[in-house]
Amino acid sequence: MQELFQLASGLKSWLTSTGIEPRYNTFIWFLIEERQLVFMGFVIATRALLAILGAIFVQPFREAV
Repeated sequence: MQELFQLASGLKSWLTSTGIEPRYNTFIWFLIEERQLVFMGFVIATRALLAILGAIFVQPFREAV
């Protein structure tokens, strides 16, 4: 779990050092936290997994056209 937070910290550092205007950079640095990035990663992975499983289990019940 610590590795995920370290990766999120690296992503935050990368986002804030992309050369955008300093006033926007401050908002990005202030609003994005490492735990939010990790949570978003888990949400995206869960949604992808559910979409794949849903496609697998729904397919047999569809009528062949």
